[in-house]
Amino acid sequence: MWQGIVNRAQRSVDTLVTKYVTRIAVAVPFVIALGFGTAAASVKLGEVYGSMLGYAIIAATYAGVGLIAAVAIAAGGPAPIPATDAGNSDAAAAAVDSTAAETSTPATPELILAALATVGPAALPAVLRLVVRNLPLLLAVVVLAYLLFSDRQSGTVDDTPAP
Repeated sequence: MWQGIVNRAQRSVDTLVTKYVTRIAVAVPFVIALGFGTAAASVKLGEVYGSMLGYAIIAATYAGVGLIAAVAIAAGGPAPIPATDAGNSDAAAAAVDSTAAETSTPATPELILAALATVGPAALPAVLRLVVRNLPLLLAVVVLAYLLFSDRQSGTVDDTPAP
């Protein structure tokens, strides 16, 4: 009896973790592009307005975007539970009250460790599938990082005198 419930919960967690890992994998190139775009804008603003004012404009732009995002999130708020009839509205209100009471308890370290121990084994196959699917890309990144950050001389002559 419990095995079916556990298997269904593991599949749900596996699907959820896969969905969010995929979203993160899609978002990473956009975050990198944002970094390069910020660098380009910073250089151009530095040329036009000077470095101090250019950096201040970049900082103000990010602060404005953060403020807009904070207002948008605060305005959204939690979605209300629709009530279909008067009998169900009392049950819905009781469910909301019990959910609020359950979520208001602080997360203890033991609770967090128990949650991680529960989700970890279910998340590992999803992470491994993602790594195996993107193995050529990961290998290319490792090779590129090695080539960029290795201390080898790439055919250039070192003019510094030997000690």
